Parts: sequence; C-alpha cells; structure tokens
Amino acid sequence: MTNHHNDQLSDSPKDRPRDQPKDQPRDQLDKLLTDGMPKPPDHFTDTVLSRIAQQTPYDYSRPPSSSTKTVWPSLALAASAALGVFQVVGFIFGLWIPTVAG
Repeated sequence: MTNHHNDQLSDSPKDRPRDQPKDQPRDQLDKLLTDGMPKPPDHFTDTVLSRIAQQTPYDYSRPPSSSTKTVWPSLALAASAALGVFQVVGFIFGLWIPTVAG
C-alpha cells in the first residue's frame, strides 16, 4: 500500500516523474497557490453588506450596568488589602526571626 499523501508533499527529484518539470504544480494546493486567489461570487459583497446592515449596532452612549461599576473596584480593593496584609506580616516575621535566633 503506497502513501499518496507523502508523494505529493515530497520535493525530491527521485519522486518526481521524469516528464514533469520542476515548476509544474504537483497537487491541488500548489495549483491554487500558483493560480492566485479564487474570485468570490458576484453577489458576495452585496450579501456580506446586507448581513452587516441587519445587525443591531451596539449603543456606546449607554453607560455600563451598575453592577460592573461596583464589583471591579471592590475586588481590586480587597486584593490590594490582602497583598498589603501579606507584606506587613512578612516584614514583621522578617524582624522576628533574627531576634529569636539570638
């Protein structure tokens, strides 16, 4: 059983048929890359723009809900307070260790 996938990806001269020039595409991907980008259908732009027009725009003038205004500052305050407590405890522990050690 031969593996055709590896034959297509190989660029070795021994894997290439003798009558096939080096710059000739070996598989569909190479053919697409050498032919350039495919052209979209004629109605593609109209379809995309009509779908964009159907979307409801976001109202940026509306302020965010009150819950998000109060939750994030509260979490930030709690986190900074916890870090401050850890710093003070670490400082006190750092002073206490040398005094106990003698």
